Amino acid sequence: MNIIKKLEELSNANGWLFVHSTEFGQNLFDEILETNQTVLMIESPLSFSDDSDKYGNIIKRKVSINKCQLLRSSDISEPIGNATGYSHDSGRYSKIIEPLKNQEINVLRRGLSECDCKLTQFKFEDVYNILDYNLDGLLINFIYECD
Repeated sequence: MNIIKKLEELSNANGWLFVHSTEFGQNLFDEILETNQTVLMIESPLSFSDDSDKYGNIIKRKVSINKCQLLRSSDISEPIGNATGYSHDSGRYSKIIEPLKNQEINVLRRGLSECDCKLTQFKFEDVYNILDYNLDGLLINFIYECD
């Protein structure tokens, strides 16, 4: 299964901007600045590991993506927290992070489960001020197992 192709198809079907490159190359996509749409950003390289039987035949392949990000543009002047410290009631959290957690992440997870491999791990965390674009969103790590 070509996981990158699957992620690009998911992006296109949902009107997201898809970016697949190295971390250094991700700063070169100026179209990110020109839109308020959700960005699905995948960093290369991907990780692969194989489980073999006693004869050396591959019986299972694991594909790990350690940096998959669902992001949106944010206003750098808007605080992440408040005067008393980090708070989930800040504007950037409620305007960007919450909708991604409540909507887009479910679309991504559902789309990833609709293939011939088994999604065995799916973790995510909040991220702020990614790259040079001032993007906020979710950093996602997941692992697929294919027989």
